Amino acid sequence: MKLRFYSILLCLFLLPFACADSSASDALLEEAFAVHKEAMAHSKEVEALISKLPAGDPSVESLKTRLDNWSHDLIEVPGFEHDHQDHDHDHDPKLELTPEDMLLVQKEMRDSILMIKQAVETMK
Repeated sequence: MKLRFYSILLCLFLLPFACADSSASDALLEEAFAVHKEAMAHSKEVEALISKLPAGDPSVESLKTRLDNWSHDLIEVPGFEHDHQDHDHDHDPKLELTPEDMLLVQKEMRDSILMIKQAVETMK
């Protein structure tokens, strides 16, 4: 009898957490995807800028390596996967992140590509 009472009590305690509003999570993931798309747009700009720089220059090769590493580390937002025809990264890190953490990761990725872009622009 006591076991049943505690089981019911535990269920009642956990019920609010199980029914948490997923709209906040969805909004965070949508924002994360918007940041992801912004980062992808910047990466295309960086690729175009790099292609205009002199080939064989060690500084240019270093920037290409940074861009390749950035692309390799890119993480897609769950539920918002996209067509891979426009880029060639392989989405290696498969992480289980909270929506809040996914947004932070996407912002970090955007900031990283912006730093690469700034480095490319200073070489023009």
